[in-house]
Amino acid sequence: YYTDLRELFDPPAADALRDAQRAWIAFRDADCALPAALYEGGSIVNVLISSCQLQKTGRRAAELGALLDDYAQR
Repeated sequence: YYTDLRELFDPPAADALRDAQRAWIAFRDADCALPAALYEGGSIVNVLISSCQLQKTGRRAAELGALLDDYAQR
């Protein structure tokens, strides 16, 4: 969805989307690092981080998909 949106948007909107996505990735990674702090050294840490990233990425994909649908209907 991200690539499709970047291709549809004019340059200022495409740049804003890129900046938002970069900020979202930084937020996702920081937010999903919390289990590493809570379970430091535990064998479950990587599973928790991966699961968190997968869940958040799925939600972000849905958000971008909805944005694409809304934009395409214009």
